[in-house]
Amino acid sequence: MEQPGKPLTPRQAARQETEAAVLRIGNRLLDEQGADGLSLRAIARELGMVSSALYRYVANRDQLITLLITRAYNDLADAVDAALEHREDSIQALGTAMLAWSRSHPQRWALLYGTPLADYRAPAETTVAPGTRVMAQVARLAAALPEPGPDWLGAEAAADHPVTPLLQESLADLGLTASPRAALRALSIWVGLVGMVNALRFQQLGPGFDGAEEALLRTHLDYLTR
Repeated sequence: MEQPGKPLTPRQAARQETEAAVLRIGNRLLDEQGADGLSLRAIARELGMVSSALYRYVANRDQLITLLITRAYNDLADAVDAALEHREDSIQALGTAMLAWSRSHPQRWALLYGTPLADYRAPAETTVAPGTRVMAQVARLAAALPEPGPDWLGAEAAADHPVTPLLQESLADLGLTASPRAALRALSIWVGLVGMVNALRFQQLGPGFDGAEEALLRTHLDYLTR
């Protein structure tokens, strides 16, 4: 491993360039053909090398998918972070950024939140950290909301809810603390947000919603965050 600030050797620089090219071509194949179109053979052909040579950079198709998932999670989180920094720091701004990213990269969104790929299991040690970046932002913003009204789940019932300990443990892993009610509400907001973006991206609501996606998402998030 090269030391920080130490110039790369020509071999290291060439390796980094090839690894970046593998990701660039993989993302293009994903965007054009979906996950079914990902092929190490096709990437090797574009790089002008035999398939066996590509294995020095990517061990197999599963590793390629993991690299693309990790990059997609980080790209989505970077888009969300930029939106929260340059606009109001709110769940509405976060949701709008997620929706815009899903529209620009529908196949990458499908890789993250669509139907799981057959015979592939994402390695937790690689994908959990980038995959929870946006979720952590949702939990942070949800915790800052006023407490839900008395017509929602009471404090005692929330504390006794069977999923509350797991939720609070998961939030602690993200460096966040939340009351049982806030933790349960953060989960509802997250699932509701991803569910709405999925419904729009995969046309689960039927045709005709293209021009109203942002308005529908705003209404949905307004309801979830009341």
